[in-house]
Amino acid sequence: MNNQTICELNNRNLDNCLFSVMIIPTKIYFKENDNFTSEKVLYLIFACNIRGVRKYISSVFADDFINTSSWYDLILSFKSRGVNCILYAIIPNNDKLSKALKLLFPNIEIFISCFETVNKLSKYYSCDYNFLLLDNVKTVYLSPTKEDYEIALNNFNEKYLDILFIRDLLDSDLKRAKKYYDTDYELRKFIFSFYFFREINKRITVISHSKPCFASIDEFVEILIPDIVRIESRMFCTKDQLKNIINKIYLTKGDLIKQYL
Repeated sequence: MNNQTICELNNRNLDNCLFSVMIIPTKIYFKENDNFTSEKVLYLIFACNIRGVRKYISSVFADDFINTSSWYDLILSFKSRGVNCILYAIIPNNDKLSKALKLLFPNIEIFISCFETVNKLSKYYSCDYNFLLLDNVKTVYLSPTKEDYEIALNNFNEKYLDILFIRDLLDSDLKRAKKYYDTDYELRKFIFSFYFFREINKRITVISHSKPCFASIDEFVEILIPDIVRIESRMFCTKDQLKNIINKIYLTKGDLIKQYL
């Protein structure tokens, strides 16, 4: 796939109504010039429509978006590509990004992901260890009830009792997860999309370690294109699960989505 194909990915039309936007952070070494290489945070942006199909939207360096207005302009470009409504967003802990989303989509519900925090551990632990850690974090975020959440959180702290570094690094994320338990369990699972994240994050991690550095974002994404194509041609839930999700959305957000069904 050539740069023209990447350009098409970044500019193709999007669904009018998106169930969610997910921003996945990773770190890559970027070649600034012939003599200087720096580590940068790369945000890969995916969308899930209300039919359960996940699509790649774009990728940006976090450093290029240091204020609300720059995020606003980026998200406004999604509107120019056809997006009129976004129900949920799962994003890194970024106040300026949250504000821009709320300005353009006042009805959006924003969830702060733990992905950025877990990815901070990648420089200290192996990929396999990080994936195991993510599974343990998943239980805290996606237990059925608040009572189950408390049990899962205690189990997590006991499991990592002797690794204070991990407990401190994840502490704020795991405590923040409790407020998300006001959202329906099935909806919460669909919003956080752990299985989707785990699959794409494995590939992102492998690619980020495949070269000493990358000359551009396009060079990184070009390697990811076969995975993007594969992801966009499959579902991450059954038809019955999706039917249940659409019904739950309609019960709470019917006025927003009925025109898009």
